[in-house]
Amino acid sequence: MNMVDPEPATWADVREAARRNIGWSTIITVLWIVVWGAALKQLSSPDLAVSTRVLWCLLPVPFIAAEVWHMMRKVARSTEMERRVSEQAAGYAFALTIAFYMLLGLVNIAFPISPENWAWSWMYPFLTYHVCWTRLYRRYVPK
Repeated sequence: MNMVDPEPATWADVREAARRNIGWSTIITVLWIVVWGAALKQLSSPDLAVSTRVLWCLLPVPFIAAEVWHMMRKVARSTEMERRVSEQAAGYAFALTIAFYMLLGLVNIAFPISPENWAWSWMYPFLTYHVCWTRLYRRYVPK
């Protein structure tokens, strides 16, 4: 498949799939971040009962499962071009994430980072993947 000069039907399929997926993916991701943030805020309170702590720990799990399920469905329904874009985005995101965590480890040695701030570092791989996917999608899909 020629990535520079595609067949028009192929690009139309990619655009339609992106339109379908971006809405639900955004909603699920925003809900996940909001619930995770609320759980992190609640868990930092020292006067919570053990059962309440367990509840707050488990509350983000359905949103994580929904995001993983949505990503698996997205890949299953994707075209060859979408798979190529996703694979390339995953490769770039993996390398950038490794570099980020190596840098963050050095920064933590120089300037200790509180556990609350470390808890937010889980978002970096997901955000990096989505930014890489968006940039690659725009590169390969002409307007």
